[in-house]
Amino acid sequence: HVPGIISTNVEDGPNKVFIGNLPQKLGDAEVKEFLSTYGALKSFHLVKDSSTGLAKGYAFFEYADEKITDEACKGLNGIELAGKNLVCQRANIGAKPNANMSASLMGAVTNPALLGLPQLNSLPGLNKGGLLAQGIPGLLPLIPITPIIPGQNVGPSRILVLQNIVKEADLADNAEYEDVKADIKEECERIGGPVKEVLIPRKESKVQESMAVQGLGKVFIEFETQEGASKARLALEGRKFNNRVVLSRFLSEEHYKKGLLDA
Repeated sequence: HVPGIISTNVEDGPNKVFIGNLPQKLGDAEVKEFLSTYGALKSFHLVKDSSTGLAKGYAFFEYADEKITDEACKGLNGIELAGKNLVCQRANIGAKPNANMSASLMGAVTNPALLGLPQLNSLPGLNKGGLLAQGIPGLLPLIPITPIIPGQNVGPSRILVLQNIVKEADLADNAEYEDVKADIKEECERIGGPVKEVLIPRKESKVQESMAVQGLGKVFIEFETQEGASKARLALEGRKFNNRVVLSRFLSEEHYKKGLLDA
């Protein structure tokens, strides 16, 4: 891998990742931009219709640092973008199993529109138990389980989570870090009313460099009211911040108080 160069050929392997149910209005540059929130991409391919050139709503990619793959899948899977819940998981046979992500993706068996994919009867290689690898090229076969819709288990709360707004580099300087927090709080209060706290996790010491930090790459806004958080989400979802598409979801107050920011 040559730093700074993203290959368009995503090779099969344990770190190949599938992301589905992407809004079709997003192009290569925008999808790569928000995926890069978690780290540099090694390769990326947005699948398009050969006759129209339009995106089909899913893509494959791989990170340059394989260690961040699980964290990225967990962070991206189930979040809502432009009214759709994204589905993100390792793509290939032999990849690490992840029951939660498999469960999320199985919602597509009863409702393939969740992935932005064709109806089941138009896909070859489908059986009653799940999706076969030949049905969607490069996709991990799934074990039959109870279908769920990704992201439906967390209802509106006072805690709004924004993604694709900040990168680690933006948070290194203390003064810039405080400016970013102040700007976000000001904008959120303008839209949704009083904000109690803006939390932007970062690695603050050399000791933390090699440690996993809960909520890294995300912004957590605690509003005074649930109504305020909902208003802010409606206004901010899909907007661009520093040329990056804003992603959002809610976090339960219980998880927030316990510091379970990746829940």
